[in-house]
Amino acid sequence: MKRYITAFLLVCVALNAADCRRDDTKNIVICNDKRFGKLMWQDNEQRDKVVWNTAMLTCDALRLGGYSDWRLPSVDEFKSIAGNSAFKYTNSGLYWSSTRFDSVRAFVIDPNTGGSDYLYGVKTLSYSVRCVR
Repeated sequence: MKRYITAFLLVCVALNAADCRRDDTKNIVICNDKRFGKLMWQDNEQRDKVVWNTAMLTCDALRLGGYSDWRLPSVDEFKSIAGNSAFKYTNSGLYWSSTRFDSVRAFVIDPNTGGSDYLYGVKTLSYSVRCVR
């Protein structure tokens, strides 16, 4: 019985996972997701960690792959790509989302762990940034 439950859960995760491919020439990953449709993700090397307001401004100012309409993703958009192997550059630790928890905290996600939990960080702490369009 335990094997069937495990197999069922793996199938559910696979059905809900975004189908992603990397464009090495533009340093982006393009994902098709049932819930969010087609999203394009930043995937260039970034080591800087920033506070939440700076993360929002960073995405707004990003010019990558010939596009300028980047934004910080929602926590649910980020969860749709968590653990996806199409990404070449992923920092260890947490990434900011645009989703506010309250006036002083916003949701963060660890893309390396599959993003199964909803976590939040104080907006004055520094975390990584991955932008989406």
